[in-house]
Amino acid sequence: MNKLRPSARLVLWLTVSYSAGCVVAGIALAEISLRLPKRPLGDASTYRADVREQFHASVEDVAIVAADQAVLRAWYAQPRDPNGKAVILLHGITDNRIGVSGYGDFFLAHGYSVLLPDSREHGDSGGAIATYGIMEKDDVRRWVSWLRTRSPVTCPPSPHVCDYEFIR
Repeated sequence: MNKLRPSARLVLWLTVSYSAGCVVAGIALAEISLRLPKRPLGDASTYRADVREQFHASVEDVAIVAADQAVLRAWYAQPRDPNGKAVILLHGITDNRIGVSGYGDFFLAHGYSVLLPDSREHGDSGGAIATYGIMEKDDVRRWVSWLRTRSPVTCPPSPHVCDYEFIR
């Protein structure tokens, strides 16, 4: 049998240790990236009261079921005198619908109906992991379909203004 020289043993040990460390670090980073810390939604009554008082709008809790059976939750705010237009406001990573509710105030003030969903694995929505757009793309399509049945949008003559097929 050939015995390895001490320097070759050291190189082999360093290579194996480095490779094992890379595998462990990769698994840890994947877990951290896919299983995000949830920012709690908190007490929704403050938001509801503000919207009711400032914009005379109603806010209701709504939910849809995603393709993987995850329950996705949102608020749907509709002004007393809607202008026939609607907007969906999407939040960023590790945030929730409260994070974009200020933008909703702007749209409510101008008569828009506003849908504020929590993305999968964010806020009050379910889902095993955040997939950074892979499954969320279909989630947004489902929210658009829900919104179309709930709040029929009046479109101007231009066909491009109400083109909902923008998500491929």
